[in-house]
Amino acid sequence: MTIDDAQGPFWSVMIPTYNPRFDYLEQALRNVLDQDPGPEAMQIEVVDDASPDVDVEEMVRAIGGGRVSYFRSPANLGLAGCWNRCIERSRGRWVHILHQDDYVLPGFYERLDRAATSQPEVGLLATRSFLVDAKSIIFGVTPRLPSLENGGRSAEDFFYATPIQCPGVAVKRDAYETLGGFRQDLSFTLDCEMWSRIISGAGGLVTPEILSCYRKSGMNETSRLARTAKGLRDIERL
Repeated sequence: MTIDDAQGPFWSVMIPTYNPRFDYLEQALRNVLDQDPGPEAMQIEVVDDASPDVDVEEMVRAIGGGRVSYFRSPANLGLAGCWNRCIERSRGRWVHILHQDDYVLPGFYERLDRAATSQPEVGLLATRSFLVDAKSIIFGVTPRLPSLENGGRSAEDFFYATPIQCPGVAVKRDAYETLGGFRQDLSFTLDCEMWSRIISGAGGLVTPEILSCYRKSGMNETSRLARTAKGLRDIERL
């Protein structure tokens, strides 16, 4: 599917979920809704990867009040499959995949709106992220990337680390169409591989502002993979 820039919303905020905690999903959605410019400018949708243990649709109804749409995959697709399903279902020019336990800070979409206007040719926009724990307490921050603060195609910062995190990243829908979706054969490094592919292929801009929060806890999938040899194999392949 190709997006016509004259039609559809500017933003697609897609929230992939699997057995979410109500309080985390509520925080993620409310921080988006607080910045909501309206349905003509922003699509907001929760994409449920066939959660077996919780009624995600009821959660979305309770939190979103009819503003947030809901889609349930008929079968579990895993990380890459669910994220690619988010892209397939997006209708906006810019796709923001916001995970169920992460959240954005006030001014996030306004800042990236300005970045999109100043650098219309780039395929990726990002802000820096606070690293927060299970109780939303800040314990770290992602670094500045001077080589990308005015836009560029340098992906060297991504060769041995992941210097930006998913809640701070938005990608043009047509960049995904041109360069492809998330790789099913990667688990631990699939986001870093994607960001480096988009930046080197379509250009990227990473602002110095910190306007998103990436949660690290023993419960999330990234932490689980970090404890396995599969994570190490993915890093070697990246």
